[in-house]
Amino acid sequence: MKRLLSAVLAASALFLGGCSVSIETLLSPPKLDEEQSAIYNALTLSKGSDVDLKYPVSGQYRSAFVVRNIDDEETDEAIVFYEVSNVTDGGSSLRLNFLDKQNDEWVSVYDFAALGSEIERVQFADLGDSEVSVIVTYSIQNSSDSATSIFKYKDNVPTEVYKSRHTYMSLVDINEDGADEVFLINHDRSIGAASVYLLGWTESNAFSILSASPLNENYAECKNIVNGVCDEDGNKAIYVDYLTSEGALSTDIFMCRGRSFIQSQIRPEQLVRRINTYTPSIFSQDIDDDGIIEVPGTSPFGGYENLTKPEQINMTYWYQLREGGNFVKCEYFSYMSIRSDYVFFIPSRWTGLITVNVSIADGTATFSQYDSRNKEVGEELMVIRALPEASVEKADLSGFVSYGKSEKTGYCFYIRNNTENTFALTEAELSDCFKILN
Repeated sequence: MKRLLSAVLAASALFLGGCSVSIETLLSPPKLDEEQSAIYNALTLSKGSDVDLKYPVSGQYRSAFVVRNIDDEETDEAIVFYEVSNVTDGGSSLRLNFLDKQNDEWVSVYDFAALGSEIERVQFADLGDSEVSVIVTYSIQNSSDSATSIFKYKDNVPTEVYKSRHTYMSLVDINEDGADEVFLINHDRSIGAASVYLLGWTESNAFSILSASPLNENYAECKNIVNGVCDEDGNKAIYVDYLTSEGALSTDIFMCRGRSFIQSQIRPEQLVRRINTYTPSIFSQDIDDDGIIEVPGTSPFGGYENLTKPEQINMTYWYQLREGGNFVKCEYFSYMSIRSDYVFFIPSRWTGLITVNVSIADGTATFSQYDSRNKEVGEELMVIRALPEASVEKADLSGFVSYGKSEKTGYCFYIRNNTENTFALTEAELSDCFKILN
């Protein structure tokens, strides 16, 4: 489908010039099967023939027709997404219609105006009451925000139990009990304040906020969310990586406690990392594959401390939580490649004694000894070279050894290790320290 869409868009650019054309007008609608035709006929019988089917752009369900059992009856229900040109109730032209089978015939039972301009995705989940909730997320025209509606369906009546505009939404099983919770970030840009929320069904059969907490005052934009094990005791946390108002990255951490969370007391400035030509956006992840999430931070390599931030080449620190989220321990020092496709963990015997020079033109990261007292760069110890696969045959790789390829970026990696220097890495150390990130 992606290849087909790309071809259609390319053709439209060649033949239509500056005309404004929607995807729906370029693609022929798929042929409906027998059940979809019956559902479509029931929809048009109720709403008229002037309907255009609409399709979710992501997620598991990509059809305008979603057929699933969403109540305690044996038969399936259907949800159809469509758009009309004439709206009589003052709501959105984008609609969703619920249909049910009555006497073995599809019948439209309820119609809702959508909260946005396009359907992002449709999800079904047990949100804590052992029943199916319908979660529909929309994109909003001319906005980076999204909107979500949550429905319950009972006795042929869908009820919208919650709706919200937000900058981020995902489903997380925060306590691993088999039921999901809804994790939201809301950002009030008018006052520059953002907060996180956890929502779900409660024991009193109400859908409500289970937990909430403000994000750091420097929060500007969500860039990445990770939900995983945060320490050696097996506790879990939600990590929110965000762009700060100063243009750096940082992380707020929320420790999971049953069906709620508490914010970690780690100082945000400890987890700040700079972004420039030499330092990519680096997010929280399980960098060493030990099953525990690490959080990055950065500081300049030796010799770069007094340069401007755009000129600095940065070392990346990797922290793990300790003592219930009130303390972090630095597990590793590393160099992260400019495309985030490999990481080089700096061995303990190199800590504070080396620096690195990066050549974007040559695709090299050169590690050398460094005298911090005299601010002097010493002998070259190792060079890592990254090349696009298509350029390998033409490159002079004398003295370099192949160390693999990144499937993510298509770059191949070669290392030249100065084994004549006693401070250089052994082959065993090099094997442990160099990791391709796919």
